Amino acid sequence: MKNKIEPADPDLKRMKARIEQIEQLVLDLKTSGAGVPVVEQNARVILSFVNILKLGIGDPAELMDE
Repeated sequence: MKNKIEPADPDLKRMKARIEQIEQLVLDLKTSGAGVPVVEQNARVILSFVNILKLGIGDPAELMDE
């Protein structure tokens, strides 16, 4: 018989808060780096990934609150 390893219970609320922090940091970086194409472009890319995380984590975290 094999031992089954269960994944850790994710703390979705904490992850949602961290994702929101990352989003704010990237928005601040984008503002600070206005006029620097590499900063502007990479900030847009990072924000696209943040939005994917928000959909994947934020929505389930909100459902847990209900």
